[in-house]
Amino acid sequence: MTTYKNNDTGSRAPGSRKRRLARLVLYTLATLGLKRVASKCNVLSVSVTCPLALLVCAFASVSEAQVPLIRSGAGIDGPAIQATVDQFRADLGTRREINWDGVPDNLAVPNFLPGVFFNSRGAFFSTPGTGVQVSADSSNPTGTAVRFGHINATYPGIFKTFSAERLFSPIGSAIVDLTFFVPGTNIPAVVKGFGAVYADADELNATTFEYFDILGNSLGKFPIPASNNGLSFLGVSFDSSIVRRVRIVYGNSALGPNDGNGTDVAVMDDFIYGEPQAVPEMSIRVAQVEVCWQSTSNLTYQVQYRSELTANLWTSLVDCFRSTGPKSCISDPVLEGQPQKFYRIVLTNCVLPP
Repeated sequence: MTTYKNNDTGSRAPGSRKRRLARLVLYTLATLGLKRVASKCNVLSVSVTCPLALLVCAFASVSEAQVPLIRSGAGIDGPAIQATVDQFRADLGTRREINWDGVPDNLAVPNFLPGVFFNSRGAFFSTPGTGVQVSADSSNPTGTAVRFGHINATYPGIFKTFSAERLFSPIGSAIVDLTFFVPGTNIPAVVKGFGAVYADADELNATTFEYFDILGNSLGKFPIPASNNGLSFLGVSFDSSIVRRVRIVYGNSALGPNDGNGTDVAVMDDFIYGEPQAVPEMSIRVAQVEVCWQSTSNLTYQVQYRSELTANLWTSLVDCFRSTGPKSCISDPVLEGQPQKFYRIVLTNCVLPP
C-alpha cells in the first residue's frame, strides 16, 4: 500500500478547548436512605439495598483535561499529504489500518459491506442510511463502475484514491459511526486517536470527525481541510486511549447528486487508528454498612432489619443498644450474595446484660 502526506505540521487545540475527558461513574448497588417515620414508638426507618453489595465502576479515564493533537493537510494527490499521514502514524505508535483493498468482490459494490467485516481489526461500522459500501475495483466480475460510478457517472472523475483502488462510503446517508472493540471480540475498546483520508471534500466545515469517550461525551468536532477533486487528511490523537467512537460526516449530501453548486459529496480511503484497548472495569467491595441515627444519651434502642418491605417480620440485628450521645451508629458486615436489607431503629426500655 502506498502512503502519502503533506508537510502540514501538527497543532494542539487552544488551551481554552481543554475538555474534561475523564469522568468516574459509580453505579451504586448499595443505597442508604434515612427518614423519620411517624410512630408512637419513635421509629427511624433506614433502607439499604445491597444485592452483591458491589459498587461498579463503569469507566474511569486517567486524564482530567487532555488536549488533542491535530494533524491535517490537503492537496491534489497522495504525495501532497504523505508527510501528514506519516506523522500521524508516528503520533499513534501501535496502530491498525484499513485501506479497503482487501475486501472481496462479493462484499464490494453492488453489495453492502457487513458492519462487522473488520471486527478482526477492532472496527464496527454503522450508519443511519441503508448501509455502507466499498467501491468496485477495475477487475470486478460484474463490470460495475469503479469509484462509485454506478451511482453517478461523474464520480470516478472527482474521487481520487490514496491507496488504489477501492474507496468507502455510507449509502443513503452522509454519516458513519465507527465504534471500537478489542479485535476479534465484542469487548468494548478505546483508542488513542483516529485519522482518515477523504476524497473531494469541497465545502469548509461540511466534512467532519467528532470523537466520543466511553460515556458518550464529545471530545471535540474537527473539520476536514477542503480539497476540491483532491485528497484531504485529518488525524486527531490524545495522550492516552480514550476514544470509544467516531462520528464521520461525509460532506453535506449522501452519494447521488452531482458534486458542486453547494452540494458536497465526499468518500473516504485509508482509515488509521490506535490499537484498540479494552475499556478498564473496576469493582469495589462494600465490607459493611454503617447505620446511624439521632439519639438521646442514656436511652436504649433496638436495631432491626428485614429483606422485603411487603413483609412485616423484623429481625433483630442489635437487641439492646444504649446511646452515649446525640448520634449513635452501628455497623453491619455485608456478605457477598446476601439479600437486600431495610433497617429500622426502635426506641425501647431494654435492659443491657450485666
